[in-house]
Amino acid sequence: MTNPAAPSSGPSPVAADGAPATTIAQRAEAIGEALGRRGFVPAPRFASRLWQRPAPHRCTVTLTRQSRTRYVGEVRYRKHLGFRVRIDLDCEVPSRFYLVQSKLAGSGLLRRIWSWRGLQLVEKVPAAIDGHVMLAREADWAGALLLEEDAIDAIADLLSRHAGRLAGSVYLEPGVLAYASPILDGTEVESGYVEDMLDGLETLRDACERLPRPSRPLRPSRLQAFARDRPLAAALALIGALMGCLFTLSMVLFALVIGLGAILQSIQ
Repeated sequence: MTNPAAPSSGPSPVAADGAPATTIAQRAEAIGEALGRRGFVPAPRFASRLWQRPAPHRCTVTLTRQSRTRYVGEVRYRKHLGFRVRIDLDCEVPSRFYLVQSKLAGSGLLRRIWSWRGLQLVEKVPAAIDGHVMLAREADWAGALLLEEDAIDAIADLLSRHAGRLAGSVYLEPGVLAYASPILDGTEVESGYVEDMLDGLETLRDACERLPRPSRPLRPSRLQAFARDRPLAAALALIGALMGCLFTLSMVLFALVIGLGAILQSIQ
């Protein structure tokens, strides 16, 4: 069994001139070069770096800056937290599972939410992923996956690599297997790390696909399919919908203010 805490086996990132990559832009370029050798091409994405590999082994890798709004008295500012890597890989399994920390399993509220979503709790997991539980659409199918040693090795590495302030996450939605990294500092954003995580996710995908098909297959919703195929258009549509809601709300409030003013004048 592999050591889930092992450091990245890939080469250190280098800039175009052969010198060690020191800035996040140089590291992103090194990631792009490594992914380019695996069939990925860069794609436009607002405020992030994105690389896509076309079908039949479609995959998307995204590098995003993470920040949070903070206040000092009445002064508001954006605090940089780090970076996050996300990988979305096509997987021909029409089911759903999530791996979450076991301390969350004791929450009655979360259990009700999971049950409402049709998820079954699988608390008995291999020692390699101790500290986690699996939520699955079909517990029997998930149990079979947890018997696949290469899948467990891959899951353990995906969940534990760079785990600290926040663990990484691994989950399956109908047709898509996904990994989201913990928040990384600039020195942890390496091409070797991204390739290792991609290799682990592909190993897990292969294990999922060689199992018998789930008995209760799920289909991705039209919205999920649209967001998957056209992420930029989906983001613009969401922004447009939010702007429309804000405009409608402002018009309603304006009408209420005018109506209230008219009522007060009639009373006087």
